[in-house]
Amino acid sequence: METREWNEGAGDIWWREVAGPHKYVKEIARAILDQQCLAMDADLDDDVFTESLKDRISSYDCDCHYVRIAADDFDDVNAFTAFIAQQYAPQFRFDPLDESPLTSLIRQSGLQHYVFFVDSASGDCPWLAQAAAAVGRLAGREGSAWVFRAPSPVLAAWDKMAGVHLLDRKHYLYHYDIQYFAMTCLRDTELNLRQQYYAADIIAKIAGMDGRLCLALARQDLYFHPEIVIQEQKLSVDLVPILLETQMQHVLPILEDIRRYLVRKYETMIQQILPQQDEYGKELNRPTDLELRHLQHYLRGQGLFFQEKDDEWFQCAYQARNDISHLNVLPTDQLDKLFYIQQKIH
Repeated sequence: METREWNEGAGDIWWREVAGPHKYVKEIARAILDQQCLAMDADLDDDVFTESLKDRISSYDCDCHYVRIAADDFDDVNAFTAFIAQQYAPQFRFDPLDESPLTSLIRQSGLQHYVFFVDSASGDCPWLAQAAAAVGRLAGREGSAWVFRAPSPVLAAWDKMAGVHLLDRKHYLYHYDIQYFAMTCLRDTELNLRQQYYAADIIAKIAGMDGRLCLALARQDLYFHPEIVIQEQKLSVDLVPILLETQMQHVLPILEDIRRYLVRKYETMIQQILPQQDEYGKELNRPTDLELRHLQHYLRGQGLFFQEKDDEWFQCAYQARNDISHLNVLPTDQLDKLFYIQQKIH
């Protein structure tokens, strides 16, 4: 999966299988089928997304025609209107009772089952908002659907434009969507399942909502040498806080599993040396009250040790607990030991 191109399968997983992006496609398809006027970010120029959207629409309306128009090629809204009329509505006649030629054009029955994608990659198209407002006023009442795509700063000014629906991907995509996609991308690597979970969590924190970046990061090397992968992708990311947060989320539950395992297995021995209070005055009434630091302090103080394997596990957990407490990033070999112990305990 590391070399898998977006257009050769990964993009299909993103738009058709991952919950958030899949719901986003469904919402857009439904709005188009309802002849709504939509506004979307111009950076969503993705052939796989477009094909997924078409497939969704075609399952309900197989007569749909899709037209993509570069808005930046036209000087004004009238030139834009004339082009559409010439190409797709040759019988068009302007109705003087309408407020503009574009309004008359939208009312043309010949444009039924058409979906117009009007793109302004630059965002410098001065008439785009005028066209969107005209379409928005008639949205849902005529036969065509319109999708205006422009940079986010341009769309922000359209927030209260009547009849224009802004579908923001941020409202559909969640952290677990990226994690799921990253896990899918890591599936064919040699990482074991626990290593994949850990790497996928790091990827999700770095990639945010960017599925393509998620795919680029989803490599086996991200687990072993994350700093190298970040450099290769030319990303400006402070890795240390991300690694620390991820290790706390994944390692602390393992340390608790090890603590409980040792307390259960050596309860009788622990009971014999259990003090009334720890060095900070905390009441210690049961073996289950003991933390890893208690086991280290009191058992070692009495010259007591666990069985060889268990003692190795304890030392690994205790060292990891100290490192994380001092905000030190654990090396990969230490993580591997902890993941191995977790697997054996369960």
